[in-house]
Amino acid sequence: EWSAENDKDLVYNQSRVPLTKRISPDKLSPSNQNQNKKTKIVALSMMNSQTSGNPSRGTTKV
Repeated sequence: EWSAENDKDLVYNQSRVPLTKRISPDKLSPSNQNQNKKTKIVALSMMNSQTSGNPSRGTTKV
């Protein structure tokens, strides 16, 4: 089971950038015709069939 205390990579997976003030979705200009302004969250994991080959902080292996 995951725990922050035992995660040796935790320092690399924490944001240091403060969140910015959000704007109303009604004020956003769509970037394409498929964009839905009601979307609240998107699972980025859907971009890759697996994550084992996509380290969170990059890799020097080619």
